[in-house]
This record gives sequence, C-alpha cells and structure tokens, in this order.
Amino acid sequence: MSFVGFQLSDVNDAISSLKKELNKLIQSDDWNNSPQKKWIRNISALQRVELEREASVNDVKIRFTDDNIFITGSPEGNKEIRGRVDQILLKSIDSGGISALPPTWDLSTMKDDYAEVKLSRNSDEYEKVSLAFVRTSGGGVTIHEITRIQNKHLYLQYQSQVKIVKRKLEVQESIQAERQLWHGSDLFTVKQICQSEFNRSFAGKNAVAYGQGSYFATTSKYSIGFATDTGYKYMIMAKVATGRYRLGNSDKTRKNLGEEYHSTVDNTTEPNIYVVYHDAAAYPEYVIKFTKDSQP
Repeated sequence: MSFVGFQLSDVNDAISSLKKELNKLIQSDDWNNSPQKKWIRNISALQRVELEREASVNDVKIRFTDDNIFITGSPEGNKEIRGRVDQILLKSIDSGGISALPPTWDLSTMKDDYAEVKLSRNSDEYEKVSLAFVRTSGGGVTIHEITRIQNKHLYLQYQSQVKIVKRKLEVQESIQAERQLWHGSDLFTVKQICQSEFNRSFAGKNAVAYGQGSYFATTSKYSIGFATDTGYKYMIMAKVATGRYRLGNSDKTRKNLGEEYHSTVDNTTEPNIYVVYHDAAAYPEYVIKFTKDSQP
C-alpha cells in the first residue's frame, strides 16, 4: 500500500504539529503544592488582568481561584507565566507576605509555615554562626550541627514586636532595639521554643534572679551552663528585642516592668544577662548542636 502525493517529511511535520497542539491542551500547572500558595490572595485584580494578558500572548490560559492558580497551554508559555506569578508573589508587600521573611530562608522546605534547615559546613552562613558561638564560648567546644529555624508565624510576630520597640525608642536613637543573644537549654525545651516561642512560663526553670521572663546571655559561655543534656548539648542563637532596659530583680514581671522599659539586666553599665517579658520579643534563629571537649 502506498500514499500518492505525500512524502515522509510531510508526515513528520504533521506529527510534530499534532504534538504541539496536544501539548497546548494537556500541559497544566497549579500552585497546590507550592510554599507560596497562601499568598495567592495578595495578587490584586489589576495584576490578575495583566497576567491574563501575558498568558494570552504566551499561548496559555490562566485561571484564578481563591487559593490556587491554574495554567494550561504550551510548556514554554506555562513556564513563562509561572515565573511571572512567582515574581509577583515574592514582591508581596503585605505584612504577612513572603518579602517579610529573611532572604536566606529556603521556602521550598517549609511545611505548615515551619522548617528546620541544616546548614552546609561550607556555607558562609554556617561559618558566621559557628564563629559567633566559638568566639564567646571560652573554648573547649565542638560544633556538630547548625540548624536554621524557619518559623513564619513566630518570625512575623517578632518583627511586629521589634517595630513596637523601635517606635518607642524614636526619641532615643542611641538605644539598640535588638541584639543577638544566646539561650542554652535541654533538647526538649529547645524544640518547644523553636516550634512555639520563648514562653515566659519557662521562667524559674533555671533562675529568676533578674526577673520572671525569658533569659538570654551576651556570651555563649554563660549559656552553655544551662545546656543540661548529657552528650550532645543545644544552644539557641536568638534575635532579641531588648530595647530600653533597667536593673532587674526576682520580683520583676511584665506588669511592674514599667511602660517605658522592654527588658531587665544584671548590670546596667555592661549587661551580661537580658530578660524579656513579651513572648514575641525573641526569635530562635539557629540551634547549635555541640559537645564539650573532654578536659585533660
């Protein structure tokens, strides 16, 4: 059997065209498993119209629902429009938007707005944290692992608290609003803090000499004494909104701290210990897993 008037190249061209048309119909994508899905509501009506126009130019169709976006069309166009949507989501200026989160965070690892990301020993981030820990440790420690804590809800709460502190300090710009401090504890408590917050109900577990709040130290050496697990020990490197401070005592609470103050300290001239009284006044940036070297 033979076909008159057709050449093999004609058949191949027809097959190629058919595949392209099929791809336009079956290639689809959505944001159902995307870590950015929760910010789809931030896309304005004007941005949606613009995306629909760009989709038409790129030979694809785009459809919006309250919490998802569906794209159907050519693979090339699909990729182009998905990229544009991601750009819009990343530029969100909503207070709860992605842009409010640290640029170092790996959003693809987050589940239910939370992730624990182990840092590569070869990364600049690992080196920065490890040097900060060792520099004030007094020596005799070995770091085994550093984990970045990505807790969206807790981080945004902390940022909100920092803004409140800064507003109160506007007339005294020389006062430092936040500090990088240390908090050592057992693994169980460290996990609770990272997944929830520095709850003031933990106060009294180790000491309340300078107030009934959450305690932090300016050196990792001091906090190592409170990392009580045998074998591997754990230290939190935290951001803390210390703001304006006053000398603390065992009776200090959030109620009698004074509206103009944000924390108490052990020494107002050169503080070694800070105590904060708002559960959102600290954020656990990193958890350092370490051991104390055997003494000769």
